[in-house]
Amino acid sequence: MTDPAPDAAGFSAWAMPDGFDGMDLATAMEALQQQQPAAAEEEPVQEVPAVPAPVPGLSPRKKPAIPAAAPTPRDDEPPPLLVLVEALLFLGGPPLGEARLLELLPGSQATEMSQCIHRINERYQAQKRPYRIVRQGSGWQARLNPSHRGLAERLRGNVPTLRLEGALLETLAIVAYRQPVKRGEIDAMRGSDCTPMLRQLTKLGIIRGEGARDTAYRTTPAFLQLFGIDRLEDLPRPVDLEKQ
Repeated sequence: MTDPAPDAAGFSAWAMPDGFDGMDLATAMEALQQQQPAAAEEEPVQEVPAVPAPVPGLSPRKKPAIPAAAPTPRDDEPPPLLVLVEALLFLGGPPLGEARLLELLPGSQATEMSQCIHRINERYQAQKRPYRIVRQGSGWQARLNPSHRGLAERLRGNVPTLRLEGALLETLAIVAYRQPVKRGEIDAMRGSDCTPMLRQLTKLGIIRGEGARDTAYRTTPAFLQLFGIDRLEDLPRPVDLEKQ
């Protein structure tokens, strides 16, 4: 029997059960992303030439001028854009979209945002950090890697398990793979009324309905977050759906 959804809690008040396929997918993806980068080659040590002893009667050569050392950054200089983007995402809160980042960082370009986030994630991967920047809907957000999710659950205390099984799981699968999909189509595929399941999934924030009449359902960014993926294309494709 499926546990009832908590009032005004949303999916964040639940934990995925051990062995669930969605978590396995996310963990496998994370394992691929955490492959160690190739070790940097060591630069060869340059030998310092010996200084010849002065010869009597000969005037010594003038020593070449030593170039001045590069100036160190001043404290009042603005930090690099990459550092600013990382700082904004580190603050947490809802995902920050490209438009919002450009608004907060005047003078920056849209193409620079994705480049900065790519470089940040490369650094996180090289340093084996437990977090990364992921795409959530139309924005970016700093997220704990799925393989470390158990630590967050331990910190929050006992978290009830979200049991996606039976009719609830079937309804969610239809919405995920056929979205946007209307209730009549879902009922036809399952052969029964899916209104209670749609209501519960909507209450959890995993799906949402669009349109007052003849409502069509689709997944939300919370669905991606729950399954530990960045986009719908990362979902495994069932063989029977591919053949249709």
